[in-house]
Amino acid sequence: MAGVTHIEIEESVEELDATVHHLARYRLKAKLKVPRPQNRKQDKEKLEAFKKTLPTICN
Repeated sequence: MAGVTHIEIEESVEELDATVHHLARYRLKAKLKVPRPQNRKQDKEKLEAFKKTLPTICN
């Protein structure tokens, strides 16, 4: 890539990103996946204890 500037590379990456976004969002009808929010008051120790006992409860 001799003679290609950093700005030209950034512009081409932005164009590619926009193209991929357009194809995925509008042609494939895909949506951005984001995690479900967690309660900040949640007790992490109780959550870990629940995860450890969950397999024994379900079986």
